[in-house]
Amino acid sequence: RYNELKLNFLCIKLERYMVDIITWLREIEHLAYKAYLQAASIYDDVPKLKKFLEDISADEAWHYQWLN
Repeated sequence: RYNELKLNFLCIKLERYMVDIITWLREIEHLAYKAYLQAASIYDDVPKLKKFLEDISADEAWHYQWLN
């Protein structure tokens, strides 16, 4: 019985860590989205770079939405 309780406790603890990691990752994806979008707005005069930054910004936004 003790080992079963210990295993249950470890599973709960690991689940909590996973929730924390996913929350952190969502925040990073959102920050990356905003950073790339802001960088794209700076490079209006360089169309290829602007498009690249907008594309990776959209990709980061998709990651963020997927993690929700």
